[in-house]
Amino acid sequence: MQIKQLGMATPLKIKHRCVIKFWVNSNMTPCKLIKLMEKGDTNILRSIVFGLHKKFRDGLEDVSDRPRTGRPGRSEQDVTRIRDAISEDRRKSVREISDGNLR
Repeated sequence: MQIKQLGMATPLKIKHRCVIKFWVNSNMTPCKLIKLMEKGDTNILRSIVFGLHKKFRDGLEDVSDRPRTGRPGRSEQDVTRIRDAISEDRRKSVREISDGNLR
């Protein structure tokens, strides 16, 4: 089972952002950039290209996601610990598990 980390940009998203940033620095318009990206195997929404183009043109330097508040991500270790706790005693409540009373 593969756990997707929340708030983490995928390598493909970072690649798209790097390409957009490169062409923005080369003074390419968003419309030309979209046409260029459509010639390749890129599947990205026009609105995202326009938004990122504006952000990079206005001075955004970082291509990775900013940290977000909210629900934390899950790790494989957390999932394994919870599965083990449930398999030992199926009558444990969600509150007992979330309070850390896994054993």
